[in-house]
Amino acid sequence: MKTKKFLVTNNKYLYLLILLILLGILLTVSQTLKTKSSITNISSKAAGEESKDIIFDSGTNYGQTNLSIGIAIPNNIDDTLAQNITNLYDGKNIYLKIANPDTGLLDSSNFRMLTSRNYSWYFLFSQNNNVTSFLTSYFQKYDKEAVVELATFDASLIQDLKIRFTKTKFHTSNFLFWPRDAVKNVLSQVSPPKLEAISFRTEKNGLGDVFADIKLMFDTFYDASKDIPGNSGIKINYPANTILSLSGISVNTDIPKSVAYQAGLIYSTIVSSVQSQGRNGQAPIRYMIVNDYSAKTQQEKYLIKYFAEFLTYQPQIVWPMAIPENGDPYDNAFFPQSNTKPVIGVIGKITNGYFIIFSNISDTDIFANLEQDLGLANYKFYSTIRGSGNFSTSSKQIKILPYETIFASLNLDNLSPAPTLTPTSTQPSLTPTVTNTPLTATPTNRPSSTPTPTSTPTNTPTPYPTTGPARLPKVEPSPYPQGP
Repeated sequence: MKTKKFLVTNNKYLYLLILLILLGILLTVSQTLKTKSSITNISSKAAGEESKDIIFDSGTNYGQTNLSIGIAIPNNIDDTLAQNITNLYDGKNIYLKIANPDTGLLDSSNFRMLTSRNYSWYFLFSQNNNVTSFLTSYFQKYDKEAVVELATFDASLIQDLKIRFTKTKFHTSNFLFWPRDAVKNVLSQVSPPKLEAISFRTEKNGLGDVFADIKLMFDTFYDASKDIPGNSGIKINYPANTILSLSGISVNTDIPKSVAYQAGLIYSTIVSSVQSQGRNGQAPIRYMIVNDYSAKTQQEKYLIKYFAEFLTYQPQIVWPMAIPENGDPYDNAFFPQSNTKPVIGVIGKITNGYFIIFSNISDTDIFANLEQDLGLANYKFYSTIRGSGNFSTSSKQIKILPYETIFASLNLDNLSPAPTLTPTSTQPSLTPTVTNTPLTATPTNRPSSTPTPTSTPTNTPTPYPTTGPARLPKVEPSPYPQGP
């Protein structure tokens, strides 16, 4: 009996021991899973608190970019400036804009060198007195096409000059913003092919709500390209083959907001150009020039460099949703592809994958979550704040700092060091205005009706979604005086 009782007692302890061991294992596993879950939740929460989904279909494109970018430089091209230009922009199809050039410029060694390296020239004349003599001297020395912008409109002069200088493309009239009445008057007197483009410019002195400021300029470009009357009631009725030139982007405000703002204006130009190209009665922007290059920070110079690289590829735009009727490409509640504020940018499809450009127009870090796995670990990155590096947090996610712009592609050219955050010289007040420019600026109020394209684009995009309203029925007040 004692032996049997002993065995029973021992079995009881053995069972208890096994139970305790199993309980310990369960507790350990549970704690491990809980810890792992907590880490996952923390990570997801960190990304989820400030993140935006970037949705695009690799089989859909909205059109091919066909746009030239340029920089405004001084009349006197010194060695330092010439070296800086060639270091950053060789092979990038850059226009070099010079205001009121004199004939002495044509004999300078740096002008000859830049011409030989296939930089294109964009000459602005505030007054028309010296245009003929300058072009005569230019074509005596060079056989290279040039763009000439006449700030003082003269229809007869443009027609005469076009006959004499057939390799010149003429633009007019360097308008501030978008005065529809003045634009209509110009095109009633001279039109393509004698006049290639209507030129206009933007100025910004200080920034408040950067996203709102960018959105206002997108509205201006969109309305200008698509000939939307707004509150003015003036429809221009573009002659065939009319194009636009955004011949001066000027901004004088704090870094890094000014860098993000300029990026936003370039995105706006790219998107509105794709939306309007090849459509009867519309005039896409084909040129954009950034003013005051000599006063730009290193950040701004590299910003232009990588946008120029993007445009050199002439990529197919796959994001944002650049359908012709989308007047809100980043703040459109009806289209998830266009509801990404404060993340703005473009994604272009190129031969070797995608070229991504994102900006964060906010005061906090944000994550851009790509719907598709592009294998971002293999991409090369450049940041206007952090320089070169890989700023992806996964194969589908990029972290963007406040007011940072990030460029990413598989073969990003000539990765550069981290930019300095101070200007290379004192920021100017703004590029001097021409005395004849009308200051009645763009009515950017947007009608609720949807402009309907009347022809098929030259670069026919793949089909796009048709659900939802074609354009948000919003009317936004303009800070500028309204046209008549």
